[in-house]
Amino acid sequence: MGRETLEKLDAIRRGELSAVENVRRALERIKKQDKRIKAFIELNPNALAEAEAIDRMLKRGERVGKLAGLAIGVKSNLNVTGLRATCASRTLEDYVSTYDAEVVKRIRAEGGIVVGMNNMDEFACGSSGETSAFGPTDNPAAPGH
Repeated sequence: MGRETLEKLDAIRRGELSAVENVRRALERIKKQDKRIKAFIELNPNALAEAEAIDRMLKRGERVGKLAGLAIGVKSNLNVTGLRATCASRTLEDYVSTYDAEVVKRIRAEGGIVVGMNNMDEFACGSSGETSAFGPTDNPAAPGH
């Protein structure tokens, strides 16, 4: 993890930043930039409710995981209950996951919040992000590269 991510996690634990505010900021940034970047195929409509649950746990002094309140995007070739696992293909564009992949279970067990499904090369057959049925993905850190 990068320094900025670790600082966010520390701020959430210390109560200087709520999980809700962290997720809200992430969703706002996605909505503002994603028309150009196309990094997300679908957003999680329950992300803020999941963040509220983390904040309640913190307020009650309950144990939270190492990723508590962190907004996380998951590649669309992984299953996340209730979200579409499209593999960036029109073939699977309507497939809604009925279970969480093991890695998603682990993210959630540590308090991470899946904010949405990331775009990718169709069926993970590529490395540039250009072959998705939902459009090519741009690099938010280096647009055009």
